[in-house]
Amino acid sequence: MRFGYKNLVVSFIVLTLVACSDKGVNNAADEGDAPYSGSAWNGEPLVDSRDGKTYKTMQIGDQLWMAENLNYNADSSYCYKDEESNCSKYGRLYEWPTAVALPDSLCGWGARSDCPLPEGFVQGVCPSGWHLPTKAEFEKLLSMVGGFLYAGTELKSTEGWTEDGNGTDAYSFSALPAGYAEWGRFDAQGSLGSFWSSTEEYDGWAYYMSLKAWKSNSCHKISEEDRMVIVIPDSCPTYDEVKMRTIEKYYAYSVRCLRDEPVEYKSRLTDKFIIDARDGQAYAITKIGNQVWMAENLKFETDSSARCSGFGLHYNWADAVGKSDEECGVGHACSFPKGNVRGNCPYGWHLPSKSEWAELIETVGGVEVAGKKLKTTPVWFAEYGTDDYGFSMFPAGYRGTWGCEYEDSEAIFWTSSQDDGREESYAENYAYAVQTYWYEDELNLTTTSKRLGVSVRCVRD
Repeated sequence: MRFGYKNLVVSFIVLTLVACSDKGVNNAADEGDAPYSGSAWNGEPLVDSRDGKTYKTMQIGDQLWMAENLNYNADSSYCYKDEESNCSKYGRLYEWPTAVALPDSLCGWGARSDCPLPEGFVQGVCPSGWHLPTKAEFEKLLSMVGGFLYAGTELKSTEGWTEDGNGTDAYSFSALPAGYAEWGRFDAQGSLGSFWSSTEEYDGWAYYMSLKAWKSNSCHKISEEDRMVIVIPDSCPTYDEVKMRTIEKYYAYSVRCLRDEPVEYKSRLTDKFIIDARDGQAYAITKIGNQVWMAENLKFETDSSARCSGFGLHYNWADAVGKSDEECGVGHACSFPKGNVRGNCPYGWHLPSKSEWAELIETVGGVEVAGKKLKTTPVWFAEYGTDDYGFSMFPAGYRGTWGCEYEDSEAIFWTSSQDDGREESYAENYAYAVQTYWYEDELNLTTTSKRLGVSVRCVRD
């Protein structure tokens, strides 16, 4: 089972979104409401005052998007194959400097220096009050519609894609396969939809969101006879993934504009994600037994967080429980008030204890099968998960003394429980975590050094 917006099984009322800027403390000290959301609906039409063109709009979470590709005639923008009918249907294709509305001499591929983008929103070629989305804003969108592995189906239009690549257009985003232009050459209409962001990678390259007609279905399995042997199965699942990529700025891609001001959340009883009010990150969620879990690893940045993969950030244990190294790091046995330990989790959520992880493991069938049932099916070094509950456990690995390790073959998550070993030094230096490897079905409670950088999943209070 995937963790996509439509397939999660949590049902609850949306509460009021509130600001919450602290690094992470125990829940007993907090006041306020939890920022739940998840609904999509059509917005009011957008009229571009520059040329009078009207665009449909649509909303997901607190983002209001154009539901059509921009068709504003600007220098270094093109109709596919120079045919006006393609602009009417697919919008225009823009080189990146045109998309950000700055000269090619300053921001083009040959400028060889960082583009002097304005502070805040980059309006670029968009109408007043709207802007060219950042990479982070695209990633937030993808998170809200089920994650990069499944977003293609949710965002793509219901017709026009080749190779049986049409989507369900579940959010009325209606992503079209407009193709691209490159130095006078046009290609990939019907098979590729690409949308510029305002985020540079470095001088000559920038990020864009890419959707394609064909789906990914490559995978591996573990031999029944020898669990260290990889075999290629006769068939495996397919995924309509979306990617954030970088490319040279002279390519001409589509533009979708995003409204500057966020819009009020509107709730449904079938909301399937939360928004972290501290940084605007969206997280898919899933209900398993009596618990509601994040279906993604935490991505909240702290001074000591580290990035080892595309699956959230890594935290040492003191960071995960929202304390300093001097309070709770290696060499310090710390204590908490009675109740949940919020740690670095959003308001209304907390870092699960050893017993809460044990409850999850028992609910899905016990230690011997929990790893297989909770792991996501793709991405692992050897595909060996069924993701029966939409938990989508990815192999994020960990950050150790020598840097990032096992990013495609191990998942490990902190609990809020220190080691309760026979000697005091255990609590000073070790804490409980849950861990699984690519070659095993098990999900085991273990202890590890508080110094290790480990993933975090939050559970609802």
